[in-house]
Amino acid sequence: MQLDRAILQVTAFPEGKDGQSLDLSEEVMGFSLTDHSAKMDRLVLTVENHDLRNFDNPIWRRGVILEVTWGYPGLTDSRRCIIKKISGGTKLKIECDDLSAVM
Repeated sequence: MQLDRAILQVTAFPEGKDGQSLDLSEEVMGFSLTDHSAKMDRLVLTVENHDLRNFDNPIWRRGVILEVTWGYPGLTDSRRCIIKKISGGTKLKIECDDLSAVM
């Protein structure tokens, strides 16, 4: 049995969790998830910014809710998180906390 190619889908909800969603999958170069049992989970995205346009993009701002889905078709996992910190230059590092951080 051959599995299809793995997917990574990032959807932003800039107006809150009920706002219009935007698919940002093409913007993201990579991600990592640190799943803590005693602390809040942390998700870090790496976003290409070679032309520096993402500095002005309102999607990559603190407080924006993201939904990240990854894995193989039929075997995906999904998390909702909130952007807490943005750093970098030509490659942005977007640090997100689990959505429970807003409670």
